[in-house]
Amino acid sequence: MGPAKGVAKVPKAGRILAGQRSCMLKVSDYESRHMRLVQLCVALLLTAPSVAQNVIRFDDEGGAWYVADTYPQGDMENPNFIGTTTVRYFADGDSIVAGEAWGRLFMQPTTDPPPAAQFQGLVRQDGDVVLFLDAEAVMDTLYDFRLQPGDSMHYVSPWYDTYLPLLAVDSILVQGVYHRVFHFGQFFLTLEEALSDTWIEGIGSIHGPLAPRMPSTLGYNFGMPDSTRLTCYAQQGVTLWDHSGYPECVVNIALSLEEQADIGHQISIHPNPGSIFQLTGLGQQPAQLQLLDLQGRVLMEANTVVDHQPVDASGLPAGAYLLEVATDAGRQVLRWVKE
Repeated sequence: MGPAKGVAKVPKAGRILAGQRSCMLKVSDYESRHMRLVQLCVALLLTAPSVAQNVIRFDDEGGAWYVADTYPQGDMENPNFIGTTTVRYFADGDSIVAGEAWGRLFMQPTTDPPPAAQFQGLVRQDGDVVLFLDAEAVMDTLYDFRLQPGDSMHYVSPWYDTYLPLLAVDSILVQGVYHRVFHFGQFFLTLEEALSDTWIEGIGSIHGPLAPRMPSTLGYNFGMPDSTRLTCYAQQGVTLWDHSGYPECVVNIALSLEEQADIGHQISIHPNPGSIFQLTGLGQQPAQLQLLDLQGRVLMEANTVVDHQPVDASGLPAGAYLLEVATDAGRQVLRWVKE
């Protein structure tokens, strides 16, 4: 998959499309014959009235973003696999490019023991614009906090090419400091699947720091083949912001093949989507049910449920859920969508 470009329409008279000014550079050339080209590319991407005072910085060393991925569906060999795993993005050290300091951004799973961290690219903030130079030496705008309602941000993947409109800008208090919050509209992929995003100034997307450049990580609002959410943002080891839907920064939940014992027959849930569901395939065995959200929290429980018995979940918000079905023969996890 080619690099996705986060491109902003600048909210000023004579606005430019930064994405038309993307720069292809070879890392090996940074300090030699392409130094002037690097400087030119940065100047083009930053073309606009400039630097605000007391800017809340995205590129501060010591920043860490914890991002949880939830996969309610597995693969062909294990179709009922689910898991939530958390990775940590962190800024560590600088690289000098064309005489300017760029922060180095890494990603590392939070498993125990963790594998080696993987270099993701370089970031640099100039005023309200955050630039990203990825590992393939493609430079572009990662965030443009100059955007105003009515402007838009370019999101590209192999499946879509669209602009998300900025609907509103408000603010929240983070450790006593107001941070602007940018709320983008939706792009509907299907009737039940939509792409959207929200940014927090100085922190970035609620889907992770690189989401505007990697929009496939945003997931969907309803069907949700995967769900990616920022659980926490920390500076120098101190948590400054956390997501209310997660119990802690690191959430690692996995139901492995061994844990999902073979029940011996296929259990189905219907209607799906719906608001009151029933199971088929239980046979003569009553089941115990747990309905969980995508963060692994148990929202409903029911005992001694039998085939075709209605289970009322109409009080839950619309969205995707996980249903764990346990019988004497084992357990199975199903995905269910609440209308």
